[in-house]
Amino acid sequence: MTLGLVVTVCAWALGLCLRQLAGLYPTVVVNEREAQIALCDLTGTPALVASAAGISFLLMLFWLATRAGHVATVGLGLFTGGAAANTTERLAFAGVVDYVPVPGTDGIVANFGDIAVTVGFALFAVALIRFHVARVIAASRIRRSR
Repeated sequence: MTLGLVVTVCAWALGLCLRQLAGLYPTVVVNEREAQIALCDLTGTPALVASAAGISFLLMLFWLATRAGHVATVGLGLFTGGAAANTTERLAFAGVVDYVPVPGTDGIVANFGDIAVTVGFALFAVALIRFHVARVIAASRIRRSR
């Protein structure tokens, strides 16, 4: 679980640092002010319950990732860190700056948080599927050998 948390913090910090560097090199910068989140409307007990549920869900996912191996843990760390970077950016700056043009698309741009979420989810999902398929195959071999 420690590896996943380290990757989460690194992805979060890198996502926020790259936002500051976005204006220093020639890329497309888009500020997504229309895409807001409603977390700011939660206060008191509902906010506490939502936070506790979210943290519990993440801890369960990190437990699953740890059992599935390092690739799943790193994937979940990237996913969580990218989401945290985008959420922090939205709360602190009222929008997310996209600065990386996505090749092969018609003008779509992304940021490090978006890329970390996408790559992290793919790594986590593939590693988790491989882990469970391997468990099913091992269980069927044990049943056949009896």
